[in-house]
Amino acid sequence: MRANGAPDVLPHFEHRAFDVLVADLSPAAATCFVADFISMLPSRLERITEALAAGKDRDEMITALASLGVSASMTGATRLALTVDTALADLSRAAHPSTLLPVRLRREAQQFAYAYASFQKASSLAA
Repeated sequence: MRANGAPDVLPHFEHRAFDVLVADLSPAAATCFVADFISMLPSRLERITEALAAGKDRDEMITALASLGVSASMTGATRLALTVDTALADLSRAAHPSTLLPVRLRREAQQFAYAYASFQKASSLAA
């Protein structure tokens, strides 16, 4: 078990979520969706970091976290989604998320991006 509650058995990238996107959209559209998600991660994480640092804008933090969590789930970023869910649960109990939350989110985002890139590379080699 990790410090943020995420079990080590969860993958950084859950390809079945990507398969659902492919089935719902198309391979090209799903790939673009995930690429856009990854390219937007820095600004989305900064939004959460700023809301946490301000310590006042709880609604902004909830909105930013919820948006990130939904997109993370859709793209297969399972550990990132679980980290977001943990932070949202803390907020629902009126607790303030840990100041380490931005570090955890960035780490999980980087690991997802790396795992997705590895998946894409393996997929292109297999094709």
